[in-house]
Amino acid sequence: MIVVECGLKKDLIINLLTSYKGELSFSHISTEGMIMKFEVTGGSDDLAVSIAKKLIKADEIGRILYVNVRVAL
Repeated sequence: MIVVECGLKKDLIINLLTSYKGELSFSHISTEGMIMKFEVTGGSDDLAVSIAKKLIKADEIGRILYVNVRVAL
């Protein structure tokens, strides 16, 4: 499971990750405040963090957001 922390554009981030078609898939579990939790299938959590960061930063709006992506504790 990974955690994405961002105060703005949560719907954009959820859509970016859940629509990703690649070696792994993201399923949105919950959102509490600025914390979004995603279950990852098909790969390691460390790989998922790396891919999530790249997806968000590749988006025109995502690249200007302050986002923290980490493995859930």
